[in-house]
Amino acid sequence: MDCMGADGLEEGDVVLYPSPGRLAVQALVGFGLLALALLIIVDAFAWEVRGKFLFFSYLSAPFTAYLGVKSLLGIIAPSPSLVASRAGIYHNTGLGSYGAIPWAEVCDVVCHRFKGVREQVYIVPVNSDLLIARQPWFRRVLLHTLAFLATNSDRDAPSAICIDWGDMSDTAEATRRRILERRPAALPPPPETEDWGG
Repeated sequence: MDCMGADGLEEGDVVLYPSPGRLAVQALVGFGLLALALLIIVDAFAWEVRGKFLFFSYLSAPFTAYLGVKSLLGIIAPSPSLVASRAGIYHNTGLGSYGAIPWAEVCDVVCHRFKGVREQVYIVPVNSDLLIARQPWFRRVLLHTLAFLATNSDRDAPSAICIDWGDMSDTAEATRRRILERRPAALPPPPETEDWGG
C-alpha cells in the first residue's frame, strides 16, 4: 500500500516530522554508548573484563552505532515519522515503525495522558498482532518488547501505536482530529473500541 496515494501527498494530508531535539539526544546516546562499548572491547584485557560485560559490548555496538547514525541522518535529511493520507497511515519512527497501515485496519485515533502528565496520540489498530506479524522478525521482537514495556509503565495506556509527543507541532487533540479527517467517508465506520479515557 502506498501511504501517500498514487500521486504523492495531497493537500490536507498530515505529515509529522521527528523532533530535532529528540533526534540529537538519540544521536548523543547512541554514539556515547557505542564509545563505551568500543572502549570495553578494546581495553577488555587491560581491565580484565570478561563474560557478560564483554558479550554485552559486542552485542550492543552495532545497535548503538545504528541508533547514532540513523538519528544523525534524521537531523541532516529529515523524513516524515508519520503520514496520514486518504490511503491510510504510514508510521515511520525508526526501529519501532509499523509501516503502512490501511484505514480499514485502524479502529480509532485517540488521545491519552501519559502517566497523567503528557498527552499523546495513539493509533488503535483493529488487530495489532496482524500488523506486527507483517514485520521482519527483528522488528516483531522489538515491537512486542516495546508493547510490553509500554503497558507495564502505564497500565492505563491504550494497547496501540503511539505517535511520539515530540513529533507533534500542534496539541494532541488537534493532531488527532487532523489525522481522522483523512479517513475516507466511503469506509465503513471502525469497530467499537474501548474508551481509553484520554
